[in-house]
Amino acid sequence: MMNVNYRTVFILVIVFITLVFTGVLSAGFLGENDVFSIDWKFLTYTVISIFSISMVALITAIHRLFIKPINAITQAIEQKAKEEHSPFELSGIAGEVISLNNALFNVFDAESKAKAQIKHLAFYDNLTGLANRRLFKSYLGSSIASCARSQKKLALLFIDLDNFKVINDHYGHQIGDRVLAEFANRIKRITRGTDLVSVINPDESSSIARLAGDEFAILLSGLTDTMATVSVAERILESTHQPVEIENHKLYVQASIGIATYPDDALNADELIRYADAAMYQAKTSGKHTYHFFSKTLSKILQRQRQVQEALRTALLNDEFYLEFHPYVDSKEFKLAGVELLLRWQSQTLGNVSPEEFVPIAESCGLMKEIDAWVISEGCEMLSDWRKRGLPPVRCSINLSASELRNRALPAFIDACLKSHDLSPSDLELEITETKLVDHDDRTIQVLEGLNRMGLSLALDDFGSGFTSLNQLVAFPVHKLKIDKTFIAELNDKERLFKIADVILMLSRSYNLSATAEGVENIHQAHYLSQSGCQYLQGYYFSEPVSRQSFEAMLAKDNRTLPMPSASITSIDSGATRRTY
Repeated sequence: MMNVNYRTVFILVIVFITLVFTGVLSAGFLGENDVFSIDWKFLTYTVISIFSISMVALITAIHRLFIKPINAITQAIEQKAKEEHSPFELSGIAGEVISLNNALFNVFDAESKAKAQIKHLAFYDNLTGLANRRLFKSYLGSSIASCARSQKKLALLFIDLDNFKVINDHYGHQIGDRVLAEFANRIKRITRGTDLVSVINPDESSSIARLAGDEFAILLSGLTDTMATVSVAERILESTHQPVEIENHKLYVQASIGIATYPDDALNADELIRYADAAMYQAKTSGKHTYHFFSKTLSKILQRQRQVQEALRTALLNDEFYLEFHPYVDSKEFKLAGVELLLRWQSQTLGNVSPEEFVPIAESCGLMKEIDAWVISEGCEMLSDWRKRGLPPVRCSINLSASELRNRALPAFIDACLKSHDLSPSDLELEITETKLVDHDDRTIQVLEGLNRMGLSLALDDFGSGFTSLNQLVAFPVHKLKIDKTFIAELNDKERLFKIADVILMLSRSYNLSATAEGVENIHQAHYLSQSGCQYLQGYYFSEPVSRQSFEAMLAKDNRTLPMPSASITSIDSGATRRTY
């Protein structure tokens, strides 16, 4: 009898279905003449033949694998029941029983393996073999319930690798993945310590997880104090002292760890993860490569962040944003040369919220793109309005957020705004904070090059506060350096800051870049910078940020030399206070 397995049957059935669909699709896509030119009689016979062969093979397989063994067993049982003299030959039907068992086992074993593979993909990280966020969060919830019944504590360690993006950028994602896998192995080895068996079940794979990217988590349960938590955190940090050796590269990877506990900090899984994450960021701001426990102070910060985020979602609709105007002058005659547009927010519920607070939150929740678009559109509308009213032309500088630096649609959007208001690219200048540009990628470079091709001027803001290398300065299509106010302010007792400003001005001349000094607050600073070759000056010595009405009054003056400020901030010995720009 023909020996056919179910895979062959499945293939034949698929062939049949394909032929049928081929005929249907041919009728749908071919022209009328082409369809009638097909030998449908021959095609019909072919399809019927394939179908017949498939059905015969299917029936044969079912009979061979299932029906025949069952019939043999049934006949043998009937013979025994009638007490016939022919012996009950178990050996004769043993082969049939084995065939039936093997067939059923193959069917169900394949299904079982498929289900197991799907479950593993759904609940475990494919790279490290650790639990993923979904499984870990479920296990965390059940562990919290267990600790609630036993009145014990648990701790969540939220781990994030420091500067891991540098490894991906310099060595590629394949090397980066191997580094992540090795770090995961180190965590596993650390948590297998015999002194940690009481707080980490070595047989429970859900207590260690890779949450996303370079983020990991460890759950310690059944705690009576924080000693075990500190021990694990310190061992993880200590393990990073040894380099990861991959393809003749010695890569050093450090980590920052945030710790939150139940029930002291949070009572559910979502809050515990969020608070541990916040503590991890606190560790990063404390210098990285350390651990930090969640605290009441962090709780208040998170509560404030949630309030700001909620209010931001309706700020544009409620027309709560407005612009202030901070002029800058040329360094020779102190005449108005341009103006920087500063975003401000007067919330209906929170009052005045500073950009330093709301901009990072808007970037983290994806709202900054819409806000940036509003600023650009508003700036273009004002420039067009001033031109129509006969006011003198002036260049507007607009600050770009970090998220916009990766928005490939930004050049096209700005180009459309300029054309719709009959403006040229020379009317705008885009400012990019140096610290944001350092954390760049290929997409950022493409966006900057697109803006440069349009003819837009690009300024590197707060220069000197970040870590831009000379190679990066050459690679970035930047036209101006804005010297950070740290190197300009309070120069009376810090003469070395003059030298730092001199170095930045030398760099600008070497790379054929113009320079603007921020934070100029007295005549001595203004004269020194002017004599040192700094082209533009900006600061409270010339003007504080003003309203649109006040700035339009400046534009309307025949003599655009800005008025000198009061004597209280003119003298270098007056102890002028630091300004917020």
